[in-house]
Amino acid sequence: MAKHESYLFIPIAILIMKPSSHHNQSGFTLIGVLVALLILAAVIIPITQVLIRGERVVDLARQRYQATLFAQEGLELTQNLRDSNWFAKESIDWLDSLCQENKGERQYTIDPEIVRQELPLGPVSDTLLYEQPNNTFNHAISTNPTIFDRLMTIDCLTKNDNPPYVTVTASVIWENPLADPKATEVVIKQELYNWLPTS
Repeated sequence: MAKHESYLFIPIAILIMKPSSHHNQSGFTLIGVLVALLILAAVIIPITQVLIRGERVVDLARQRYQATLFAQEGLELTQNLRDSNWFAKESIDWLDSLCQENKGERQYTIDPEIVRQELPLGPVSDTLLYEQPNNTFNHAISTNPTIFDRLMTIDCLTKNDNPPYVTVTASVIWENPLADPKATEVVIKQELYNWLPTS
């Protein structure tokens, strides 16, 4: 009887030991999965941050490019007024409608419609640019405002110098909460001379 009892203990001992072996294997597998997830997260998170920063840089560069175009347009429109004064009538001063009498500096707004229709320069309260249905941009209020404000400044203190010239400054600012405020402004200056010979 003792011999049979010893045979019974062997399978029972094996059954008791097997579960602990399975538990150890499953425990190592779970730790391996956790380690793999941590490594994956350590790789993916920096890559995601780089992609997000890259997208912000591209977005800011696109905005600066558009702002530069608006600033350059403001200078060219002001120069167009100077040229129109040249070729209009001899009695018109080359800075007519640009410089104000007895004032050295003047701020204004300007757009293609103002020049085309020969309207007075716009007030400084209307600096915001709007996109129009015909895909042009001006200061006339529409349903599609841009994020850009353009302000022009003309310094007329040197208009009687030799040679006579004025300094025109185009300043375009916009809001980008993710960028440095200094990076959301474009300022371009240009000197306009009176090269027209006087009779």
